[in-house]
Amino acid sequence: MPKKEGEELINWIERRPELDYIRTTANKTLCDYRLDENELSERIVVNNTADKSFGKENFFRKFLNVIWVPGRKLRGNQVASEELDSSLTTTSKVMSVSTIWDFVCTWPIFTYVLGKLSWASGPAGFLLGFIILWASNLTGENSTNRTGNNALKAKASLIAFLILSLAKTAVSGVGIDMVISKGRIIEEFAGKEIAKKSLNEKQSLDLALGAEVGDSPLIEALNNAKYQCKLLSEKLAGLDDSKGKQRKLYREIYEQAYKIENAPCKRVDKLSNDVAINKGMQQEKIDSEKQKAIDKLRDKSELSNIGYLLRHYRSVYDTYFIGVPTNEFYSKSVTSPQGEILSLDTRPIDWKNDRKGDAVEASMEQFFKKLQNGEFASLGFSIFAFIISIILTSTAAILLYTTGKNREVKASFTSSLAKKSNALMATFREDLDDNQ
Repeated sequence: MPKKEGEELINWIERRPELDYIRTTANKTLCDYRLDENELSERIVVNNTADKSFGKENFFRKFLNVIWVPGRKLRGNQVASEELDSSLTTTSKVMSVSTIWDFVCTWPIFTYVLGKLSWASGPAGFLLGFIILWASNLTGENSTNRTGNNALKAKASLIAFLILSLAKTAVSGVGIDMVISKGRIIEEFAGKEIAKKSLNEKQSLDLALGAEVGDSPLIEALNNAKYQCKLLSEKLAGLDDSKGKQRKLYREIYEQAYKIENAPCKRVDKLSNDVAINKGMQQEKIDSEKQKAIDKLRDKSELSNIGYLLRHYRSVYDTYFIGVPTNEFYSKSVTSPQGEILSLDTRPIDWKNDRKGDAVEASMEQFFKKLQNGEFASLGFSIFAFIISIILTSTAAILLYTTGKNREVKASFTSSLAKKSNALMATFREDLDDNQ
């Protein structure tokens, strides 16, 4: 290359505003200026990349680039311009915002799913969410290289990005709902558990409210004793104890009715007393059961579902929850057989660690049921988070697809440009050496 053409190339680079980053990089590049060398190529030597600090990324920068993807990662290294990088930065920002938004929305779900890890469930959920975020961004980066044999890889990467993003989008509203509507989710879950008991509960309430004192074996024994006593009394009435022949028979029947062991007429008095006591006990038990049924009906109308579950189905409550409902007057204590309070739980209500999977299931079921029924107002911010996720995911996917179709982006991945550039720079260096 003639010297004049070399100067024109340098002047052209200096005049182009989109190549400003090339001049900036050149100005920051470290060189050795060796006065003892005669050849220009030996006198000015650019330091080896391994010896330069410029261009190296520290750990924090690498971590940040995983989350907030630079636009240059969506193109190759063979050709670039300021306009192209500006366009790619817009695409990368939308993609990054989309994956970060989904990460924030799904973190509560991952934390609950890993609830058995106790205190470590939060960090573990963060790590799992970050891995999925990294995978989403990586597939997004790989989806723009559609040159040659990479077209199939780019297509698969875009599909993978869509699948990961749509999976997170589907549950984004659920994750937010679990945070801001925890109380409502617990309340509706408790209502569902109560409904499972409703049939047996209705039957027991009907029996309690309609119960009456019924016949017992004692009444049957009393009636039998009365009947036998009546027969013996009729026989006695037909005898005249003043007559010698009937006096002996009279005494025998009298002793049979009143004197011998288990004499029917003697048993009538005792059984009558027992029956009266038994009826009183039955009535007292019936009255107690009726009062419990009335209290249960009153609680069902006055208490919240979770409060009703705690008061009347303690075993079910303790299966899923710890603590007690807030803003209501409930107590959850352990008492001794003598009624002494051994411990009192005053913690706010929360799901048990080994039951947080049920919390995720209940949240998903409630969210999509309300979505299907058009109950958008009850979902509040959760539906907003869900819609935002849909918009960001679809926009990012469209931008990535169009970026892969961009001619400049395709050119940046083309290896033939690298060969031409290397050949041109080699010729330029040879001309410089020849002109020394």
